[in-house]
Amino acid sequence: MHQILSLRNGSGDNQHFKCGWQFKSIIELLGDHEAVLYQIPKEDRWNIFYTVASCGTGKREFQSQSVIVFDIDHVEHEKKTSCIPTVCACLGIQENATGVIDSGNGLHFIIALKTSITEAAFFRKNKRHYVALCEKINAALISAGLSGKADTAIFDSSRLMRMPGTVNKKK
Repeated sequence: MHQILSLRNGSGDNQHFKCGWQFKSIIELLGDHEAVLYQIPKEDRWNIFYTVASCGTGKREFQSQSVIVFDIDHVEHEKKTSCIPTVCACLGIQENATGVIDSGNGLHFIIALKTSITEAAFFRKNKRHYVALCEKINAALISAGLSGKADTAIFDSSRLMRMPGTVNKKK
């Protein structure tokens, strides 16, 4: 199950995890994220995240992951739509089969895997391959005259991504 968590100034209090908000798939979670957000009072829609991996009953307890995510930061707002075909072509994936979320500062590309990742160690063992793909994306963006840089830090078994439609508050 994919979990919704809120991180609030290191307090450890996680009211959304305590609510037991879990979803069977990323598609179920993000397909109608407005319905999920509707359950959260507007004043509380900040620093809310979802787990990329499917987790056990414990908080962020890795079981498997059926998608891979690429986070492209620092994309100019007016060129975000141009960035999408460039990244998809670079990775050899179809745009219409790729989830793309505007993160505010960039784009998240969510790509379904043919075979799920079932071991947390996969991320450590294959980090260099992910970094190579990110470097390929960066080169493609530069070649196309687009801003943006792929973030290699998000390739891990306990990755959280910001819930669309929520606000990032530092303090």
